[in-house]
Amino acid sequence: MAQLVPAGSSIADIGTGDGKLSAWLAAAGHRVIATENKVGPRVDALRLLEPLGIECRLGEGLEPIRPGEVEVAVIAGMGGHSIGRILAASPTVVASLQALVLQPVQHGDELVDQLLAAAYRVADRAEIEQRSRAYSALLVLPPYSAR
Repeated sequence: MAQLVPAGSSIADIGTGDGKLSAWLAAAGHRVIATENKVGPRVDALRLLEPLGIECRLGEGLEPIRPGEVEVAVIAGMGGHSIGRILAASPTVVASLQALVLQPVQHGDELVDQLLAAAYRVADRAEIEQRSRAYSALLVLPPYSAR
């Protein structure tokens, strides 16, 4: 996943889970804001992230992020339908992003179709194996991006 994140960009790690990706991105020099929508997982993530100076906000999807606050949103480990709902629920934040790094665990083709219909483009892909399952991670650029 991390190889698709544009160098030097500020990141929102949406649904951070255990926080390991946020920690890795911060160690690689990115400014990171993590989000989690459930209190229990957020508390668990904070154990790793707080000592590293990484903020973990409680809230659904991109709602805890202000427009223009970060350049890239990373949304991984969810179904394509859930990712699509997260993006649709925060159009102002999404419009302010320079890129999305997405890793749908199911319904990825449907998510890509939805994004292409909205004039987004898939700029890069990486194949990820996790617990003997293969997933595609995508670097998605908005319609107005020159990258």
